[in-house]
Amino acid sequence: MHESGQEHTTRASAGRRMRILARLVDVPDDALFGRLGEVCAAETGTSGAGIMVVVRDAPRLSLAATNATGALIERLQRELGEGPCVDAHDRQVPVIEPDLAAAPPDRSNTMRTTTFTAYSWQLG
Repeated sequence: MHESGQEHTTRASAGRRMRILARLVDVPDDALFGRLGEVCAAETGTSGAGIMVVVRDAPRLSLAATNATGALIERLQRELGEGPCVDAHDRQVPVIEPDLAAAPPDRSNTMRTTTFTAYSWQLG
């Protein structure tokens, strides 16, 4: 039996979710969001990750950042109302930028937000 591309992607996504959940077992409640950020960074091969709650007509809430750069990114997103977490919510797909410092401010192939990209690029 031959598997379609969509079936393979769905199975791979389920496998990734299971790996993530397995790494969160036995994590104390007060450390869960921080650990989830670390696991997400490891799964995506990035140097850090942030977790933000985005609900229509409510202020955005940052739950975790894995490092100082991640905390700065979360702050910029809350203040500007744009960035990778906001894009991921709006598009309903993950937004991964491998190197914000290397992204010129006019590049928007991974993120659609130019103000956020320009600020993050300036801050390194």
